[in-house]
Amino acid sequence: MNKFETGMIYNGFKLIQMEEVEDINSRCHVFEHEKTGAKLFYAQNNDENKVFFVAFKTPPSDNCGTAHIMEHSVLCGSEKYPAKDPFNTLVKGSLNTYLNALTYSDKTMYPVACCNHEDFKNLMDVYLDAVFNPRAVRDRKIFMQEGWHFELENKDAPLKLNGVVYNEMKGAFSGPDRLLGETINKTLFKDSIYKYESGGNPENIPDLTYENFVGFYNEYYHPSNSFFYLYGDMDVEYALERINSGYLEKYDRKEIKNDIADEPAHTHCGFASDTFSVPKGTKTGKESMISFNFVVGKSTDTLLSLSMDVLSYVLLETSASPVKKAVIDKGIAQSVEGWFDNTTKQMVFSIVAKNTSCRKIGSFKDTVLNSLKDILKTGLDPKLVESAINYYEFLLREADYGYRPKGLAYGMDMMKGWLHGQNPVEAVKIWKYFDIMRERAKDGYFENIIKENILMSPIHSIAAVAAEEGKEERLEAELQKRLDEYKKSLSDSEVESIVRETKELIEYQSAQDSQEILDTIPMLKKDD
Repeated sequence: MNKFETGMIYNGFKLIQMEEVEDINSRCHVFEHEKTGAKLFYAQNNDENKVFFVAFKTPPSDNCGTAHIMEHSVLCGSEKYPAKDPFNTLVKGSLNTYLNALTYSDKTMYPVACCNHEDFKNLMDVYLDAVFNPRAVRDRKIFMQEGWHFELENKDAPLKLNGVVYNEMKGAFSGPDRLLGETINKTLFKDSIYKYESGGNPENIPDLTYENFVGFYNEYYHPSNSFFYLYGDMDVEYALERINSGYLEKYDRKEIKNDIADEPAHTHCGFASDTFSVPKGTKTGKESMISFNFVVGKSTDTLLSLSMDVLSYVLLETSASPVKKAVIDKGIAQSVEGWFDNTTKQMVFSIVAKNTSCRKIGSFKDTVLNSLKDILKTGLDPKLVESAINYYEFLLREADYGYRPKGLAYGMDMMKGWLHGQNPVEAVKIWKYFDIMRERAKDGYFENIIKENILMSPIHSIAAVAAEEGKEERLEAELQKRLDEYKKSLSDSEVESIVRETKELIEYQSAQDSQEILDTIPMLKKDD
């Protein structure tokens, strides 16, 4: 085991805090980089499945999806590893257990995991070079490929819009669940950054310029805005040295405007609706989704976050759940479920009715409110509460996160509060909260959450999405009409410029990396 001392500096990182945390069977270390202010958390333990990620606070200022496009783009080659798709090459000679990048509503994460020491070093270095030295901020073709671009095969062809993220988000917005989620945020967050779609709204993605894209990178992809996470049995001194000497020491500390303001209290219940596309002739009138939404507290409140998971289960996830039963018994919807989002600074709890009609919004709202008020009079079923607490504690103690290594799951949970100033060590201490919930449940703890955090929430709303026959075809026709009109407004030289850029992008995409470039990608040897 590595021996560190609080207050000492190791490869440019000052150890701020060190503590044994039984909850994740780790000795936890909190570091801060002296020169840049970069934050680093290291969980030292015997888990051979090592995890690394670097994350940045990336608050959106519009619906262009800049953070999402950036996430895609920085992985398209870097200064040290200039291959167009280094990760596709890397995985051919890697034993990684996880390799991905993730865009959230307020942050972007680049995680990797591996059991092999040499492989872990390779993966970490490729990711570090990708985020700190990306080709994307010097090569506009990467932005065009991953974000959006006009496509024109010849001067007589119809003008098209294309791009990886643009097409991905068109697909995402065609589904009712994603559309309802975006509608919920619009009703709850009118002033804070969470009113924006960080993934990008297809209607707004083409508003993003390359200059603004590069500006976003320069503002947020800086060590002073970074969070590093290391977990598992590793040569941590090598990792600290590599992060510092290879990357961070080249930078100076920078003041970054990344504060995320709280949403102020609303004077009334918000409302918004939208439609999703279904094929013509398939609409039945029962495809709608309605949600009753509440801002319930801060993501830095670990006890409340865990309590809301338990309460959502009690209210909505079993056949005996009182709110679910009330809505279904009245024939308002065929199914009811709870959506709890604790990834945002202010957490959101939604009661969602599926397979219903928008004509039932009023009765749905009244039924939910009456059901919650009845609970305050009669109390929750103690056995149901106890079983819900046991269920969630069992899930967390099992630490079965599917395809995600448990070390990564710990880090992702930690980031919810760490991003907003919570001590990361406190974020991983969770077992004590189950004892607190059991004890307080005897004195109306969960009923009080219903009263104080839900019924008395100063920010609440109704959101709904309904089926619209042929919407996808209608939107495509409207888009093509706008593109045709835009093309007519262009001069001959502007048309030729788009044709030339289209040809150059196709050539770039079809060209193969040289063997010399491919050889820069570190690969495991059989001995490794």
